Amino acid sequence: MPKLIANPAASGKVTFDDGFGRYDADLFDFLPLNMWNARKRLANGTVKPIGKAPIAARWTTIRVVSRAIRRRCHAEQRNMGIRLKPNQLVIDIDPRTGGDESFAAFCFDIGLNPDTWPCVITGSGGRHYYLLVPDGFAVQETLDDLPGLEFKSTGRQVVAAGSRHPNSEFYRWSPNHPDIRDGIPLAPKRLLNAIKQADRGGNGGGNGGQYTPDQRATMLARQHVREFRHETRLRHLMFSCTHAT
Repeated sequence: MPKLIANPAASGKVTFDDGFGRYDADLFDFLPLNMWNARKRLANGTVKPIGKAPIAARWTTIRVVSRAIRRRCHAEQRNMGIRLKPNQLVIDIDPRTGGDESFAAFCFDIGLNPDTWPCVITGSGGRHYYLLVPDGFAVQETLDDLPGLEFKSTGRQVVAAGSRHPNSEFYRWSPNHPDIRDGIPLAPKRLLNAIKQADRGGNGGGNGGQYTPDQRATMLARQHVREFRHETRLRHLMFSCTHAT
């Protein structure tokens, strides 16, 4: 079994009201994540930080009681995740891979003003912008030639403000952006047009993309692992999953 180890590094704190407490438990699905300093030792000896990962293996489909999960995460001082719903969008900017430059170019090209969106400054110095999208809107997660920039929606989770990065830094609400308690704005139409998943049309034959990652997870949960012991059958299953979503 993988071995969990801890990193005793410590830094400042974020209060409940300025972290977990700003999220409306009626609007968001919360997930308990690992402790911020948890590590997993892999079979090859590599040590991997897992502080941003959900505890539950099937976190995309489990039933959650958000208020209880938030109380637990706060009491145990563990990280908390936000499982995104179909009408929720988080723009994730990773400056370590060119996200700042990509986002600046993206906003300039299509005329966006992110100063009006609730924003979390991540522990690694990135940003999470919170927006809403129309029901049934399918998001394209990445765009060509824009490294370090992801558009996350249903089937994904992000680390909540008030949590702590494996490097010991906290996720914090940006004081230079609107408070999420005052409302989450609808994504501008020009943004929606830019990140809309291509319409593959129809439900049959060579077309794909009719299922969400959550639906895929539910279908896979019903399969028995022994039916895919042979590499060929496993490969076909992987191709089918990719095609379906």
